[in-house]
Amino acid sequence: INKISEKIESEESVDKDVERECQVTYRKLERALHEELDKSLRVFRPLMERDSKTILAGSIVSFFVFLAMFFLTQYFNNQMGWLRNNQLGALFTSIIVLVYLVPSLTLGFLIGFRRGSFIAGFVLGMLITLFLLIYHINYLLAWVNQWNLSPYIYFMLPIIIIALGGAIGVISSFVSGFFVEDRTLVPAEEEIEFSEGI
Repeated sequence: INKISEKIESEESVDKDVERECQVTYRKLERALHEELDKSLRVFRPLMERDSKTILAGSIVSFFVFLAMFFLTQYFNNQMGWLRNNQLGALFTSIIVLVYLVPSLTLGFLIGFRRGSFIAGFVLGMLITLFLLIYHINYLLAWVNQWNLSPYIYFMLPIIIIALGGAIGVISSFVSGFFVEDRTLVPAEEEIEFSEGI
């Protein structure tokens, strides 16, 4: 009986040693994995999660970028007289590049994940288009009257607003996916809370 009990004790001791070694190895592996994952996280920590806070912050910053680009376009227009000289091509190009494309790129880089960027870009694009239509209402009405499009304007405006909103959503979503989400780790907020609780 003594030999059997000694054998059991030695086996239990071996099991405890193996279990302890396994726990130490597990902790080392877990620490190494966390270090590697931390390297893949976005540098700017307040915007690293897939949550509504990131979408809201990215949208607000992108809207201010839009306002800056809008005033820059107005400055160029006043200095170069695009509208006065009937150089509508130059004006439309500056609007497309500065007022639509630059905020789209900003939004995509800030939010960093496809779904959030598409939603925010869609809403931002509709707001930008609505703002521009209201600001340029006199030119819009003159153009509508010139081409006799008055009966169709009520159908055209919602289509234009939704289409341009969708375009900004698609562009910002592509930028988020290709330049941020595919190259860095953009975790969900719930996943971070879960891992911290372990």
